[in-house]
Amino acid sequence: MKKKRFCMLVAFLLSMLLISGCSGCAACSSPPELEEVYDRIVYLIEESKGINTVIYGDGLPVYEVGSEYANYNMLYGSSNTDMISYEMVSEYAKYQTDDEIRLAAEKIYTKECLKSIYTYLFDGISISDSMNGIATEKAKYDTGSETFGQSRDDESLLTGMRIYDYSTMKIIRPSNGEVFRITIDSWMENTPAAVQTRELVFALGEDGLWYLDTFTG
Repeated sequence: MKKKRFCMLVAFLLSMLLISGCSGCAACSSPPELEEVYDRIVYLIEESKGINTVIYGDGLPVYEVGSEYANYNMLYGSSNTDMISYEMVSEYAKYQTDDEIRLAAEKIYTKECLKSIYTYLFDGISISDSMNGIATEKAKYDTGSETFGQSRDDESLLTGMRIYDYSTMKIIRPSNGEVFRITIDSWMENTPAAVQTRELVFALGEDGLWYLDTFTG
């Protein structure tokens, strides 16, 4: 049952993570020249790798239930550890609150693109199952207690590190002055021969900077 729910969760998240752009249609003005946005594209893609791990990868370092450190410091008390849903995020983790994660994510991705992801990360989601009704998946991060926690059941959707060949970037149609698309060759670090051409979307923010409007990874 757990495996089936996980597969459903994967399908739900992929429908959000791999869509071709989250923002609506923009005005029909000319798109930027590649050389004008090249550095920004490289910055966003490279910086996205870290926040991707937090969003739909392994997450943040935690004090594991049953670990020597957790037991010594009685982090989880003496209750039945099998009933504990969340593990405390380590004090050495890069992010200590949901607000810090949001702030970091919104430096890379558009707010529109992050809306549904925030529901998964901080609220939990319900997934329809024709055989078992509606299965509720708890949030990846627990923001309702005194300590910031990460779900023990959450599994990484990342299969490895993706490498991008920036020399292959091209701006493609449809693109305009507010939203543009590129194609770029990439491959997984452990399978360099399996080159894939990815399409990524970028949208202009209210601050005049470009942001990723699709998820990398």
